[in-house]
Amino acid sequence: MCKTFSFTVTHAPGDELAVYDCNEVTPEGVVIGDQSHSTIAERHGLRESYTCEPAKCEIHPVGVLCGPDVDISTWEFVLDEERAPRWWTPENADKAERLCRERLARLDMEHLTSVGWNLFLSGSQVTSLGALTSVGGNLDLRDTRITSLGALTSVGRNLFLERTQVTSLGALKSVGGSLDLSGTQVTSLGSLTSVGRSLFLSGTQVTSIKGVTVGGSVYGFQGVE
Repeated sequence: MCKTFSFTVTHAPGDELAVYDCNEVTPEGVVIGDQSHSTIAERHGLRESYTCEPAKCEIHPVGVLCGPDVDISTWEFVLDEERAPRWWTPENADKAERLCRERLARLDMEHLTSVGWNLFLSGSQVTSLGALTSVGGNLDLRDTRITSLGALTSVGRNLFLERTQVTSLGALKSVGGSLDLSGTQVTSLGSLTSVGRSLFLSGTQVTSIKGVTVGGSVYGFQGVE
């Protein structure tokens, strides 16, 4: 699965490297678009050929995701390919990383508070969502060291928290899709008022779901409704 933040770098003989993504900086603010490499290729008309080998790259957040304490210089750059393109020399790899980091810097993570699309952070070294208040699509935090959702108030689609160290839902009020808390140390649903689809509570110590509207099924709940 493509993870946040995804980029595609191209190189043709005699040409400079070029980097593409689906993120935008508009007068209204930053738009974090689809992070799928196939969507990036389709949007920008990128076609792999003998003379043009696109390289799928990603920058994975480390530490704080956004807000005044973010430091994107520490984030991890990776080549998401089983085999590197023929042009991927040490020199070009350094150039590709620099270009991708420049593209990421345009998003002004210090002031970012909302993401309109999916945010896939599973397996990353992110430890805090910082100033993030809303995610319009899916939010995947599985296998991260996140302990609290902080200022986050809403997730438009599914929220995956299993295999995390989350103990608090913070300011979270609504999840448009399913919420999976399986195996977490969460003991209370806090300010949560609605879950659009299913609620997974297996292995948790949540004892009450009073005041929470659930549009689908509730799994693994051992307390009192």
